[in-house]
Amino acid sequence: VIPYFQKIVNTNNYDIQKYECLMRLNDEGTVISPYLFLDVAKETKLYHELSRMMMKKSCEAFEKNNYDFSLNISLLDIENRTTMNYLISLIDHHRVGSRLILELLESEEILASEKFLPFVRDMKALGVRFALDDFGSGYSNFAFVFKIAPSFIKIDGSLVKNITHDKSAYSVVQAIVAFAKEVDAEVIAEFVENKEIVDVLQNCGIHLMQGYYFSIPSANL
Repeated sequence: VIPYFQKIVNTNNYDIQKYECLMRLNDEGTVISPYLFLDVAKETKLYHELSRMMMKKSCEAFEKNNYDFSLNISLLDIENRTTMNYLISLIDHHRVGSRLILELLESEEILASEKFLPFVRDMKALGVRFALDDFGSGYSNFAFVFKIAPSFIKIDGSLVKNITHDKSAYSVVQAIVAFAKEVDAEVIAEFVENKEIVDVLQNCGIHLMQGYYFSIPSANL
């Protein structure tokens, strides 16, 4: 398991604002996307081991610099006490709590979990911030937002890809930006693929962006 890193850029000055850490497998030089192995990992009970390896290698990488970085975390992680204890120990050992952002996919299942809100409180006590991933993709329970008070809202990639030619996508993005201001969260746009999309997003008031227009995920920072 190796972490790949993708830049999140502030388009006001094109500085690197932070990085997202993305899990990959390296099979004798062939890099494999999680879409091809995570389901198998869950079926074969290897998911938690892979997840903890990803956490460890990411924290090690960012201990050596001053960048903020984000990790994707799932309900499976949250409900596994061993994984949560391990994450807490990594945060403490590498002193990265104030720079770590945990990205969550909102769902009815995660909101219903009795371990979810205690997990949020424990992480925030360590200085960890939260991002809501793929916001606007469907579920979008606003109670979820108010309960975790995320620092970042990441707009679903399908909205970003279509924003230059789909009035509905444009309207939804504008509504998300207005909502984010109300809850004091910064908006991040993913899947930014060209300058035209950058210009439209900037007109919507979005300046934190991520996508192939800026960089592809890389094993090197």
